[in-house]
Amino acid sequence: VAGIIEVNRKILFTRRAKHPAKDRLDLPGGFVDPNESLENALCREIQEELGFTLHQWQYLGSWANQYPYRNVTYHTCDAVFYCQTPQQPNIKVDPDEISQYIWLPLHDINISDIAFPSLQNAMHHPSHPKHLCR
Repeated sequence: VAGIIEVNRKILFTRRAKHPAKDRLDLPGGFVDPNESLENALCREIQEELGFTLHQWQYLGSWANQYPYRNVTYHTCDAVFYCQTPQQPNIKVDPDEISQYIWLPLHDINISDIAFPSLQNAMHHPSHPKHLCR
């Protein structure tokens, strides 16, 4: 599950601290635990990795993905949500998961810099409220 967080026409990206796709741009999020809803998983992952909480999520859609990890390719279905908030939250990064966070203006987002095709698709999919990427 992943979240597109927008503040003042900027999107919050993270830079992955480990493989797969180490050092590539990513959206905040992670894996869903057993007996956990998508929304609760997204809130938990953002709290664990970035130290803040958002609750006003709008579901955008889901996209197939491949996640190679330790010589196994996992076939996942990535669910993506959107949230617009008036001010940037206070961020405290978990360095085991994220090497950096960055707020990118909408006009500066280059879709090919995003780590996974599923998230690239989510960023420019017609269901997205603002058709964010070029």
